[in-house]
Amino acid sequence: MDNPFLAVRRNLGIPQAEFARTLGVSRPTLWAAEKGSTARPISVLRALRSMGYDANRLGEEYVQWRADQRESQRLQLREDAGARRAMDGTFRRLESFSDGDGRRGA
Repeated sequence: MDNPFLAVRRNLGIPQAEFARTLGVSRPTLWAAEKGSTARPISVLRALRSMGYDANRLGEEYVQWRADQRESQRLQLREDAGARRAMDGTFRRLESFSDGDGRRGA
């Protein structure tokens, strides 16, 4: 699922700066909404509502999109942590074969 604000802008085929001007919001405000770094993109929703978009639906889609993004990031962090733990174990096993100076013990 794409960010609904980004999907609207892409469907219109206009650059971010132009879309922000059209909406009457700053580019940083629109950027934050498109990146998901704002929990409450009220000004963007108001502007879209004034243009005839269903702001309630877009707001709900945005909340779901952000939740999906956070869950995806959590899963990635768990996966990365598991890979690091597996690598640590591999290095420990390799170290047990050496005598500390990098050479294999006799």
